[in-house]
Amino acid sequence: ASQSQGSVLLTVLAVGFAGIVTLIKSLPVIVESRLPVVHADSLATAIINSLDKVGAYIASDQMTSLKEMALTLRTCTRSYLPLTIPLWMARSSAAVLEFLAQLTRIKPIMSQVQIEFITKGLEPKSDQTQAELLWKPLSLSEGIQKYLKDRVELLE
Repeated sequence: ASQSQGSVLLTVLAVGFAGIVTLIKSLPVIVESRLPVVHADSLATAIINSLDKVGAYIASDQMTSLKEMALTLRTCTRSYLPLTIPLWMARSSAAVLEFLAQLTRIKPIMSQVQIEFITKGLEPKSDQTQAELLWKPLSLSEGIQKYLKDRVELLE
């Protein structure tokens, strides 16, 4: 099928800042990781910039790690740095949590799928999106500061 003027496929191959910051704040431990992230405002800008374009675009602000996110979060607000555990331990824990979730109907704080995604290191490239849509990704620090500011405003 051919694409008509104004149709666009925008692929989000990243974890949202809000989800990952919430995850870091709720987990006592993390694993070595490498994952793409995108802030909701950054994604919204990419979508808006693509509305009059034809094509496929990837939106990803940057690659990071859970540890880097925790360290950056710590510079922006009061938080702790979770301990880093071996991958085998995280996978085993996720399997146990998923089993318990089936029994209790309570969503686990981490799943095997999440562990696999954050440790794969898949790196989406947004060079085309930046060039053709004049889109500028947010830095990790900018994204976390914006997320925290938005959260404070929501609570007021």
